[in-house]
Amino acid sequence: MNVVINVHYRGCGGSVRRFVEDMVSEGVLEAVRAEDGCIGYEYFVSFDDPDSMVLIEHWRDEAALEAHARSENMKRIGSLKDRHGLSATVEKFSHRFRVSILHQMQDTAANEEVGDRTRSGHRWFLRVSTL
Repeated sequence: MNVVINVHYRGCGGSVRRFVEDMVSEGVLEAVRAEDGCIGYEYFVSFDDPDSMVLIEHWRDEAALEAHARSENMKRIGSLKDRHGLSATVEKFSHRFRVSILHQMQDTAANEEVGDRTRSGHRWFLRVSTL
C-alpha cells in the first residue's frame, strides 16, 4: 500500500528558501528521489507566507519509507534542517483509494436540473475504488 507523507516546515527570514536551495545544490533532493520506492518528493512554498513550506512525499510502501527514514539522506536532511533553524510537523497518510474522473458533462439547457454542479455549469462523475 502506498504511503504519503506531508511535512510542514516553518522558518524565518528566508531560511525555507535557503534550505531548498541547499537540498538541490548539495545533491540531497536528487539522491532522495533516486531511492528505491520513492514515487514522488516535492516541495511547495506558500504563496502567502514565504517562511512556510510543505513537502509531499509519496512512497511505494511502508518498507520503502522505513528504509528512507534510516538512510544517509535522512541524516543529511536533518542536518540541513538544523542548519537553517526550521521546525517541522509530519502527517502520514495511507493511499487506500483511487478517485478517477469518468467523464464530464456540460449542461446544455439553462433551466435543466442536474443536481450538484460547479459554477462553470459542468458536472463531474467520479469513481472511487479501493487499491
